[in-house]
Amino acid sequence: MTLEPRYKVLLISKKNDSILELRDRLAEMKKYVLTYKETAESAMAFILSEKLQCIILNLEQFGHPQIKLLNDLRKVGDIQQFLVLAETADKAALEAVKEVKDLIVLEKAALSVDDDILGICERTIGKRELYFREQVRLPTNQRVTVEILETGRHYDGVMRDVTAKGACVELGTGNLKMGDKVKILIYLEKLHKQRTVTAEVKWSKTAPGRGIIGLLFLTPMKDEESKK
Repeated sequence: MTLEPRYKVLLISKKNDSILELRDRLAEMKKYVLTYKETAESAMAFILSEKLQCIILNLEQFGHPQIKLLNDLRKVGDIQQFLVLAETADKAALEAVKEVKDLIVLEKAALSVDDDILGICERTIGKRELYFREQVRLPTNQRVTVEILETGRHYDGVMRDVTAKGACVELGTGNLKMGDKVKILIYLEKLHKQRTVTAEVKWSKTAPGRGIIGLLFLTPMKDEESKK
C-alpha cells in the first residue's frame, strides 16, 4: 500500500478568527503537517531547519516590501511554493511577480475567496503544475454588468470564477452566444472600485431564465473609481 505524501506547510499570519479556523481545518487534514507562526521573525528559525512544500502568508497588503520578504524567506529556507493571502495587492507588485511560477497571490478584497481558501489550498499545495498563474481558477462572487459590443445591450450578472486569462459569468439571460465580443464591468465593493475588461464568449450554457458563459479576456483589466 502506497501512502500519500504529507506536505509540510507553514502558515504565517497575525492571529484572528478566520486564520485560526483555517489553521485548525488544515491541521485536521492528513495530507498536511501544519505549523503556525504569528510573525515572519518567529518563523525564520523554523524555516532554517525544515524543508517546506508551502508557506501560506496572510497579509494586509501585498507590495514591493512583501516581495522583499518573500525573497528573504527563499534565501534562508528550502521552500517549494508560496501562497499569499492579501486584503489588497499593489498592481505594480503583481506585475513584478507575474512570471514567478512558485507564487500565487490572492487579493481577498477583490475576489471574495474567504469561504474557499481551504479549497484553494487543497488544489495547489504540492501540485506544482497548478502554479502556472493562468491555470489557477479562483472562486469569486462579484457583481458584473456585461455589454455586448455589437448591439450595446447590457445584462447584469455574477462572476463565479476567474483566472488571469478568463472568467465564468452567470447572467439572467441566455442571449449571449459563442463568439460575441463583450465589455465587462466588475464591481469591487470592498475596494470601492470597478474594473473593466474586454472579452470574447468562448462557450455558453442556457437554462430557463439564465445563462452561463465562459469568457476569454482580450485586454488587461483596468481599474476605475466606483460610481456606486
